[in-house]
Amino acid sequence: VAQRIHTVKNVHARVYTDERGVQNLCLWVVPHGDLQAFHTQELCQALASVLPSYMVPTFVIPLEELPLNKNGKVDK
Repeated sequence: VAQRIHTVKNVHARVYTDERGVQNLCLWVVPHGDLQAFHTQELCQALASVLPSYMVPTFVIPLEELPLNKNGKVDK
């Protein structure tokens, strides 16, 4: 769903479990245009308008590009 938003070029989602065992949905985003001008709060609001609350990411991390391994898959 996040890739349908015009400001998002590429995205990767993953559940992150912290040291206490709490699970959080994290979203790594490659925005179209300037990385500094990208507003994570606006993306979360757009996602919240179309997704159930448990599918809205807790953390949104903007990146210049997603780290890929030699096979072209997202390097976790």
